[in-house]
Amino acid sequence: MKLFSAITLTLMIAVSASFGAKLISYTGYSAESQEEANNAAIAGVAKQISTQVSTSQKLVKKEIKKGETSSFNKNFSVSNQVESNLLLKGIRVSPKPKQGNSFVAFATVDLDQLSSELRFNIQKIQKDVKQTEIEIIKSIEQKRYADAFEKLTSLRMLVLKHPPLLESLAEFYPIDSSFSLSSIDQELERTLIEKLSNITVSIKDPQEYEITTPILPSFTVYVSDKEGPIPNFPIYVMQNNRTLGERYTKDAGEVSFALKNVNFDQGPYTIQIAVNFPHMILKKTGLDKPLEIQYKTKKTKCSYYLSCKETVNVCNLIENRLATKSFFHNPNNQKNTIQAKVTSEIQKAMKAGRNNIISYSVSLQLTGPEINFLKKEKVIAKSEYEAVIKFLEKVDLNDFSTQASFLCKE
Repeated sequence: MKLFSAITLTLMIAVSASFGAKLISYTGYSAESQEEANNAAIAGVAKQISTQVSTSQKLVKKEIKKGETSSFNKNFSVSNQVESNLLLKGIRVSPKPKQGNSFVAFATVDLDQLSSELRFNIQKIQKDVKQTEIEIIKSIEQKRYADAFEKLTSLRMLVLKHPPLLESLAEFYPIDSSFSLSSIDQELERTLIEKLSNITVSIKDPQEYEITTPILPSFTVYVSDKEGPIPNFPIYVMQNNRTLGERYTKDAGEVSFALKNVNFDQGPYTIQIAVNFPHMILKKTGLDKPLEIQYKTKKTKCSYYLSCKETVNVCNLIENRLATKSFFHNPNNQKNTIQAKVTSEIQKAMKAGRNNIISYSVSLQLTGPEINFLKKEKVIAKSEYEAVIKFLEKVDLNDFSTQASFLCKE
């Protein structure tokens, strides 16, 4: 009975290689199998083209034991382990006639074919960069600075893609100046910043505002430089870090805003007008300080008669919510009656552990002379009553305030 065990020694095996202008070939040998010879040939080619390949070639010498004596087999076998992130489908392997006890394989690769996709992508980036630069210059000349900045961002992304591709190609393909990439992105950025530094953002016909509802009358923002208006310029307005609107200037350099839901019950009573560019760009151009519109609120007392057939708690909650908008129930003002109606229905029932969670559709309708207010929302609650209360506590009544403003007196 023969008992086999293996002792592994690391040894480079005999190989032969030939180099051509764009062709690389390698001959691999193995005493183990044709598959191992194929792997040896592939590994040899991969090593020559300096791909990210990990290869190990292990020389195995078999020990034959017979009882208490042993002897080593004279034949060696090669185990090749090849790992690569390169698509090795471009390498062609051909088995060759055995030489003695050794299996033989010949591998070759056409670098033009192997590198075709990388070279195509590099050339496409080169072309796209030049085209994008032309478009940026055109946008700057037309004073469409928002478009220019957007294209400049795309240009930077293209430029960043080039070095990794070139590095990968350089591992196995001769690199010359035709693969290099030059870009004027820094120069274009300086030009854009210079142009933006000459821009003025102002409020056209500024005035003092006094509002009786959470609606700010329309105002116009004008953007220009020394030569005239700036079109397609991004302006946004905000309050308490909440964006209320965003628009682009038209050909005349103007953009108008009519804002709803501004602060009314409590301040700050300030609207900020800002340019929608990255802060880094704004800081370099002096456009980082927003304009401000100050306004005052004039809260008037509004009288009405509430007709409500819901439960006492629900009716009281509706009355209290209307009071927060300066609308007060007056039993003697039945000529200005407002009908209140609340509806609720189950939308979807769910079970979360031991609890039943239900989605309700809840609505509030307030109707009266020249008033037709309706709000409807989905509310998740454990019961229908809880859903109604949660809805009424948070329902937005600004539209009602606008519709019922005729009920108010100073």
